[in-house]
Amino acid sequence: MLLYDFFGCLRKSKTVQDIFWNSRLWLGNVMFGAGNYTTYVRCIGITLISVHRYVTIVQCRTKLEKLLDSIPSFVLVMLQWCVALVMVAPIMRSLDVTFNKKDMELVIPQHLAALANLISFISAMVLFLISILCYILLLIHVSRASINRVKRQETRLAIQVTAPIFGLLLVFIYNIGQHFLRQIAWDTFLFSWTEMFPINNLVMSCAPVWTYFFFNTDLRRRVMALLTIRRQKTGAEMMQQRQHSSWN
Repeated sequence: MLLYDFFGCLRKSKTVQDIFWNSRLWLGNVMFGAGNYTTYVRCIGITLISVHRYVTIVQCRTKLEKLLDSIPSFVLVMLQWCVALVMVAPIMRSLDVTFNKKDMELVIPQHLAALANLISFISAMVLFLISILCYILLLIHVSRASINRVKRQETRLAIQVTAPIFGLLLVFIYNIGQHFLRQIAWDTFLFSWTEMFPINNLVMSCAPVWTYFFFNTDLRRRVMALLTIRRQKTGAEMMQQRQHSSWN
């Protein structure tokens, strides 16, 4: 969201406006593609988290969980980024996006905007359904468990579900609204509607992370342990430096 606002203010600044205008053939397309790419990355990330929680809780001690545990974390990250690149590739085949000389807003051709909205609509719907299915199966499994500790986690788990699902729902609504407004050529309200995009990015970036941190005891314990270890190492290094300087 900060980058979105930063580049939005930067391209309207009189100082660097000429740079954006002279580079409009590629800079406009980069900004348009980057906006869609970050949205896809967040949607895929939320779905991967949902699938991971389903496998680790529902498929505990199965071959599927062992297979997932054997995959390095960076492989999952690369999978997330590469799938998002494949999704954004169709809208980056042409260099048709440019800037409006008057207000330096992105000018997106009708066919390209329709294609981007279609990809976002289908991907958000599919990923939304996958996440919902994972959490429904997970909640059913938790509700049937006979362990009291698991019972107490059911409410926390339900709260954790709301943030990523709400983020996917916002993306879903945003792309439907944008496609509808472009079809009826309501440009005045369409400009106001695009202001919802940074809000979507904010929810997709921050809300799932903080809900997982506050309502997932195991995750919070691990993060605090890492911070404590880091603080202890930093304190020990400072003490060694002081002792070394005093000896010198």
